Amino acid sequence: MPPPEWWKEEDGEPGSNRPATPPRSPYRDRFAVFAWKMEDVLHRVFGVLIPEIRPRLQNRRVVDSMLTDIAFSYVEKCPDAAGRTEVIVLQVVVMRDGSPAHLKVISTKPDPELAREVLQAGAAMRFRPARLRLRPVPVLITIPVTLRFPS
Repeated sequence: MPPPEWWKEEDGEPGSNRPATPPRSPYRDRFAVFAWKMEDVLHRVFGVLIPEIRPRLQNRRVVDSMLTDIAFSYVEKCPDAAGRTEVIVLQVVVMRDGSPAHLKVISTKPDPELAREVLQAGAAMRFRPARLRLRPVPVLITIPVTLRFPS
């Protein structure tokens, strides 16, 4: 059986088991263009960006220590909160440089003082930015912050 027509002697060594790379399919290129057009439509019509790489928190230890300090100080001010767990949900826009912007508390009935301190901790967060086609893009994310108050 003769070798396939896309076989090239210079791509793979003659007589080796490693074949040369087949040509790219034109259907693959059409699908990529279609996917990019759909991303563009979703962004323009609905304001939705779907990143290929999601943002990641870089300074987790610093934020964890801040939240621990918040929980201990809140128990000192309000002793009846000891032993409870409260979840405060933050809505954050992660900008292209990884900094948080437009922080907002969207959970139900948090204590205003506690929410303000959690917002300050949220402002100290630093992220690896989300990427779309290898370019950093701003994205809207929600972060559930769980505070466990010591007893």
